[in-house]
Amino acid sequence: PRLNAAGRLADMTLGIECLLTDDPGRADELARALDGINRERKGIEGEMREQALMLAEEMFDESETPPPAVTVFDPDFHEGVVGIVAS
Repeated sequence: PRLNAAGRLADMTLGIECLLTDDPGRADELARALDGINRERKGIEGEMREQALMLAEEMFDESETPPPAVTVFDPDFHEGVVGIVAS
């Protein structure tokens, strides 16, 4: 998840460089940066999940049986995280 977070929110080259560097200090620095990006991704994901659930709940009242699938949209959803939330 930490390597993928770089591609979702920032620059995937951070993850690639972390895997390829021969310098342990540089690897540690990059790993810490990737960890921070992953924490940010988790926060965005949590906020989006809450918002998506609220949007879905607003589509139906409690007396209705929900359909087998629901699609919600918000133009502010982060494109790098929306697939995780959708799953």
